Amino acid sequence: MNYSKKILTSLLISSFAVFPVSAFADDTLPTSSLELAEINVVHQETQKVADYQLAAVLQIAKNAVEEERDSKVAFAKSADQTTYDYITFDEQYTYFYEESANAAPELWVVDKTDTNVESLLAGNVNEFNEANSINVAPRAGFIGDGVGGRMNVNTTGSYLMALMQLPLADSNIVSLDRPNHIAFNYGGFEYTTTVTDGIGSWAADMGVELYNNLGPSATSYGWKPVIILKKKNRPYVSETNTGWDQYQSATFDPSYNQVQTKNGYKPGTAPLMYFWYNYNGKVRIKIDGTSICPTLGGYSLQDTPNITIMESNASWNIASISRWKLLSTVWSKTDTGKNRTTFSNIKVDGTPISSSALSGPLNDHSNVTVSGNNVITIVVNSDIYN
Repeated sequence: MNYSKKILTSLLISSFAVFPVSAFADDTLPTSSLELAEINVVHQETQKVADYQLAAVLQIAKNAVEEERDSKVAFAKSADQTTYDYITFDEQYTYFYEESANAAPELWVVDKTDTNVESLLAGNVNEFNEANSINVAPRAGFIGDGVGGRMNVNTTGSYLMALMQLPLADSNIVSLDRPNHIAFNYGGFEYTTTVTDGIGSWAADMGVELYNNLGPSATSYGWKPVIILKKKNRPYVSETNTGWDQYQSATFDPSYNQVQTKNGYKPGTAPLMYFWYNYNGKVRIKIDGTSICPTLGGYSLQDTPNITIMESNASWNIASISRWKLLSTVWSKTDTGKNRTTFSNIKVDGTPISSSALSGPLNDHSNVTVSGNNVITIVVNSDIYN
């Protein structure tokens, strides 16, 4: 396979915007810092963000968390030991809001930083192009810089949900040597237009990425949420000028050890994933699972129920999609690596999918198998599969 430049998107949770968060500030949102006084605001940004901007972010984040907490009808709020994370960002800053059982609410503000690290998930528009034959030359495999397996779910609906079994941090199962190999397990959606050159098509990847520097000693493994959204706005010209634009995903160096990035979902567990292409106009993912630490600071190791919500600031109002997709991949310059996952209890709008909705699979040094109607296992191993 040819090697192409990509931009790594890796952070605890992320979303996208095409305008600064100041666009939230209007007469319907708080314009003072009164509510900010109720929480711990941690400033790590180079230039301090104005309080009215933080108040706007806080209002949206608190509403999202409250909505999620209200939906947990199985037990009273007072007994809720779940940690809730909501994160969004604008062109300059990333905002992490967290509510946990044993700590005061916190809002972290950090600079967005650029990095030259390449990534399969964040920049691999070739995976979408080649799978749909949009003006690209054929390759030996469907992934440009790495290996992996994919299954399309050809059923449309407002959301897709599935249990995603995360592999243990075992070098026989998944590549652990970041940044030479970067493992991702994720889902997403695609919309393919009939317009010439595919102009107006959308592609989204939403899932988790394996890290090896989490927890209090920065030596623990965990799967951190990641999300990327792209739109095709111009004809394909070359591998470095594909015509796809990436919308405001935050970029962090994989060795970035700031405290807010030290938590992740526990290897060997199976978080419940939800994907929306239009949640009140916004692209959204929710992950309900077990994290390795109680809070995003990663100050102690303790298995903790954790719900992560990430959604775009911008209302993209994507009207429809062509398909959902489920993948397990590994980015690497050498097109090698190991990873695996099993997607089960796959539902669209709460209804189990049928086997007729599945197509493919696409294999690139991987093996994708289907059991029953809605159990998909993807094993990626360049030592075994061609």
